[in-house]
Amino acid sequence: MKNIVLPIILAMSSMQAAAQSLSVEDIRAQIEAEQSQPNPYDELLADPDPAIARRAMEIMIESGDVVLRDIAIEFGVNSPDPEFRHLAMLAWFKSNPRMEIVFQNNGSPDQNYRSVSRNWGSEPNSQGEFIWITQITGYDAERTCFRNAQGCLFRHTPNGAWIYQLSRWQEIAIDNQGQLAGEISIGGGGQVANVRFRVPVP
Repeated sequence: MKNIVLPIILAMSSMQAAAQSLSVEDIRAQIEAEQSQPNPYDELLADPDPAIARRAMEIMIESGDVVLRDIAIEFGVNSPDPEFRHLAMLAWFKSNPRMEIVFQNNGSPDQNYRSVSRNWGSEPNSQGEFIWITQITGYDAERTCFRNAQGCLFRHTPNGAWIYQLSRWQEIAIDNQGQLAGEISIGGGGQVANVRFRVPVP
């Protein structure tokens, strides 16, 4: 038995020594090497032929693979091409996402803003922002909008995007950080506040 155990112990000791011999520089070099490898999906989505790039995006979105869909959405919302941004936003809305919408006062009296935020179930934080969490529950074909539990909330077309607040559609857009964002008016608690809002995507 001793003849069997000793080689095993020696082998394990050698493995531990080898693992411990990696320096910080070795690990950093390995990480940098891995990060330098191009993402083949990004390369496909960035194909110089627009028809190939668009079809690749459509296939990834329609594949049923959540990882591929999210890669396509992230690429699309950060694309300078408005058609790609539109495809990405539609795919995101159709996935019925849970959204964390961040609001920040945009010149309204403080008491108005606080009254509205409390009516939306939140208090402004130290940065003056409050967060409203909602879930997209489906598409309303009759009103051509994406709904949450209360009704129509977002609309997205090749010509732009809108959010439904205060009984009207207010225009929004995808910003340079790939977020749905804009300056809008919202109501609550008998008050109206002008706010900047942003929604991280996806």
